[in-house]
Amino acid sequence: MSPASPPRRPAEGAPPRGEHRPARWTGAVGLLLAVASVLVFVHECIDLQVYQAGARTLLQNPAALYEGGLQLELPARLPFTYPPFAAALFIPVSFLPVAFAGPLMAVLSLGLTYAVMRALLRRLVPLLPAGWARFASPMLLTGVLAWTGPLRSTMSFGQINAILFGLVCLACLRWGWGFLAGLVIGLTAGVKLTPLVFGIVPLARRSWSCIAGMAVGFAGSIALTWAALPALSHQYWLQVIRDTSRIGSIGFFDNVSVRAVLARFDADSQIAWLILALLLIGLVYTALRCLPRETDTLTLIGLASSLMLLISPISWAHHAVWLPVILWSWFALAWRLPSARRPLAVLGALLAFTLGVSNRVFAVFLPGGGDPSGSPLWDAYVSLPTAVLVASVVVIAAAAVRHRGPTTAE
Repeated sequence: MSPASPPRRPAEGAPPRGEHRPARWTGAVGLLLAVASVLVFVHECIDLQVYQAGARTLLQNPAALYEGGLQLELPARLPFTYPPFAAALFIPVSFLPVAFAGPLMAVLSLGLTYAVMRALLRRLVPLLPAGWARFASPMLLTGVLAWTGPLRSTMSFGQINAILFGLVCLACLRWGWGFLAGLVIGLTAGVKLTPLVFGIVPLARRSWSCIAGMAVGFAGSIALTWAALPALSHQYWLQVIRDTSRIGSIGFFDNVSVRAVLARFDADSQIAWLILALLLIGLVYTALRCLPRETDTLTLIGLASSLMLLISPISWAHHAVWLPVILWSWFALAWRLPSARRPLAVLGALLAFTLGVSNRVFAVFLPGGGDPSGSPLWDAYVSLPTAVLVASVVVIAAAAVRHRGPTTAE
């Protein structure tokens, strides 16, 4: 083992029982922060209302699911943008009042985030300076994350991002890059397409059982709804899926994808976006092929998450609930790849600042009070998280090639 490599522990970095015991007060503070976040942020849950309205429409008038906007409890109409499979999954909560369903979604999101933070801290604690471990509580970390931009907004909107994030992470941590993990990834992609990007990890590491599981899960989600609702499924997969305007303006300041940057600087085109997406996919694939076979699963998930945010046409800032895992992956890779340490440290601080706090908070210091009027300074400011993510992919790929190690399927 090289001196630059982080300590290896059995069971994906888990320390022996009883080794890490954070101070008791940290858990209490974290729980208080988490409960307060639900009370403060979870109210209208407009995206949850869209899920519920979509599920009710699926039951009452399926043909209207993608026709115009759905009537919400608020005096507003918004379109349903997800596959029919997603609408079917929300049937159990479709008739619950938002005042109950919203906190329920938030608690589930926080619970899954807590489980992932436990796994993350098992890897981080052995690398911390002496004495810091007593502050490394998964509950405290979860409570702090509940007040950061992505998770805070996810709970406020009643979004499903953190739930999908937790399911994918926990499945891969439990089953590695095997069939069952792939099955979970495929099923989550049937709800929201973006988890498909995680297929790049088993593809690069030749884990064909995971690829097979993804295919079964994703195709199964489509087949189930196609068999029950063929006309609706045909409409979504052949028409609706191509209409990104249903989701929102690509150049909107909250979009952190590369296509958003192109749109803000009047350079958007399907071809330009596809070329950049393929370049980024190639860089991440190269990095995954060059990283040693013992590279931790959570590190690989974080690297793939960076790619997911970049290549999706629309990646709202609240989709970045993967942020703590992304930052962990950069930290772990900085240990393993000495040439990437300084750049990843700077990039990690910038990403935590721009995405973790929220790109809106510091806009007031810009000329005009941060009015999103399309000024070059504003466009550059809100494009900073994208630039940081792109730079990290380039740095990691270059360092991985330089420090190339053997890789095999896990």
